[in-house]
Amino acid sequence: MRLGVDGTLYLCLGQDHRYEFRELLRSGISDAGLKEAVLEAICLKPERHEIRESREKIVRLMSTTGG
Repeated sequence: MRLGVDGTLYLCLGQDHRYEFRELLRSGISDAGLKEAVLEAICLKPERHEIRESREKIVRLMSTTGG
């Protein structure tokens, strides 16, 4: 997982799964609420990369993703 500078948490670098934190942070989410959101995002993370099985390839450079 990688957190981009725009508040997007990329759940898998080989797929387009993501979780947006920007609006939560801008709305003044509490620490407890942020922790809950992080746990929710982790639960959404794909179990496998499935890069070989996927017909659609995601091209995302680590430097543009926050890695």
